[in-house]
Amino acid sequence: EDFHYFRVPSTGGVDVRLEVRRGAARPAQRSFLGRRVRTRNSSGVDTCGTRELFFFDSVSLWVDFRHESVVITGEDLDRVREICYLSVLSRAGKLLDRRGLHRVHAMAVHAFDTDFVCMLPSGGGKSTLLLHLLRHPEVSVISDDTPLIDAQGRVHSMPLKLSVCDDQVALLGKTFNNATPQEFRRYSHPWKKYVAVCDFQHRIAHPDRHVKRTIFARGVRHAGEENALFSVPWPSLFHDYFIHGIIGVGTPIFLELFWEFGPRDFLRKSQIFLDRIASFNSFASRTETANFYIGHDPERAAQYLFDELRAAEKRLVR
Repeated sequence: EDFHYFRVPSTGGVDVRLEVRRGAARPAQRSFLGRRVRTRNSSGVDTCGTRELFFFDSVSLWVDFRHESVVITGEDLDRVREICYLSVLSRAGKLLDRRGLHRVHAMAVHAFDTDFVCMLPSGGGKSTLLLHLLRHPEVSVISDDTPLIDAQGRVHSMPLKLSVCDDQVALLGKTFNNATPQEFRRYSHPWKKYVAVCDFQHRIAHPDRHVKRTIFARGVRHAGEENALFSVPWPSLFHDYFIHGIIGVGTPIFLELFWEFGPRDFLRKSQIFLDRIASFNSFASRTETANFYIGHDPERAAQYLFDELRAAEKRLVR
C-alpha cells in the first residue's frame, strides 16, 4: 500500500527486483577482496559489484548493483518494512534521476490551474499545511514530501503515504472520510503515523491537469500571526533548492543503496548532479518564485494561501 499509486499491469520488464525473506539475519562476512562499508545505521562489505549490509542488528540486505537485484532478510517485520520502503525509494530514485525526473524535498499542491511547490525543512510543517489545504475540495495533492521535476521544468506527482503527528489526527476526519491513521515504526527516525495513499487517491492531482502557472516558494516559519506570499528573484532560492533538490537533503533515501563505489558510478552521479542543476534552471524559468512567510497558526496560513491562489486565478481569467 506504500506505493499504491504507482501500480500498473505487468509488462514483463523489471527495473529493480526486490525479494524479501523472513528469517534470521546474519552480519556481513568480509572476504579477501571485500571492502568494508560502515554507516550510522549499518555495517557491511563491498565485493565485485555487490554489497552486503547488516542493519540495526536485525536485518541483512544484499544488493547486486549490476543486475538491480535486492534481497532483504529479517524477522522483525517493522524493521524489514522500513528497509524495504527506503530500498525502493533509493534505487527507484536513482533510476528516475537517470531518466530526467528529479525529486525535491518540498510540499506540492494543485489548485485553480496553479501548481504550488513549497520547500520546508523536515519537521517544518509541510504535512500540517497540506492537511489544512485539503479541507478545500479545489485542492489536490501533487506530493506531501517529494514532487518530481523533469528536464523541462514541469512538476509531476509522486504521492507517498501522508505522515501525520498525534496532534494532526483530528484533522483527518475533516479532510478524508474513513481514513484511519496507521503507525510506521521507523528505527532510523522517530515513529510516525500516516495515511495510506489508497485513502486519499481521489485527491491526487491528475497527470494531465491544466496548469497555467507554477509558483515555486521557500517556506519561512515565524512566531507572528501574519502570513505573506511575495515575489523574489529566482537566484535567491538557489541555495534552498541546492540543499533540498540538487543535494536532496530530507528526501527518503538510503545512501548505502544510492552511493556505489568506482569510477563508473562517480561519472553517473556527476551527470545526475549536472542534470539536477539544469532541471532547476528550466524550472526557475517557467515559474514565479516567491517567499511564503508562515505564521504560528497553520490553519490560518493554509487559508491565506488558498485565498491567494484563488484570487490569482480570478486575475488571470480577467
